[in-house]
Amino acid sequence: MYKGDEIKMGRQIQWRIKAFSHMENVDEDELFFTTPLLISEENIKNVKSEILQLIDKF
Repeated sequence: MYKGDEIKMGRQIQWRIKAFSHMENVDEDELFFTTPLLISEENIKNVKSEILQLIDKF
């Protein structure tokens, strides 16, 4: 995921741990979602763009 960049990988791990610990006290109006995902190189740019646009809506 972060080849050669241990700092970014460490931050990603820290945020995941924080999210998992928060999930123990989740409210009914909150949503957590995670899934394994495999996307072809030809589709990755489109998928990434669509995800970022969805996030921007909020």
